[in-house]
Amino acid sequence: MVASALAALVIVAALDTTWRGLFLAKLAQKQFDETTELRNAAQWVTRDLRRASAVAEAGPGRLEFTSADGGTVAYALDGGSLVRTEGASRRTVAKGLTAAAFSADEREGGVLVTAEFTGERGGNVRTAVWVPAASGGI
Repeated sequence: MVASALAALVIVAALDTTWRGLFLAKLAQKQFDETTELRNAAQWVTRDLRRASAVAEAGPGRLEFTSADGGTVAYALDGGSLVRTEGASRRTVAKGLTAAAFSADEREGGVLVTAEFTGERGGNVRTAVWVPAASGGI
């Protein structure tokens, strides 16, 4: 009877440890997924802005600029997703965002565009890209 009681305690302790380990693994996966989505958002915006010829609009949840080929590219926060629109093409580039803040600071020689993205779990990523004045500004 004592052996059965000890075996039961060992089994309960083992199950508790297993459940805690699974919970921590799931939590780590969620944090990793959020970081990946935030980095995707920053990577897309950075890549496109490096090819921008003029910045038209930058504000909370919205960025619009002209690409080097003359087309208009826009980013907008739509229900927790960052959506990229170019012409008739619309693509979700990141999910799980609670905020996307864009700003454009016109300076001599060009425009400094910054973008900051915040995830549901509180993580954030910021990027900044210089758009030369020869390209045009706001």
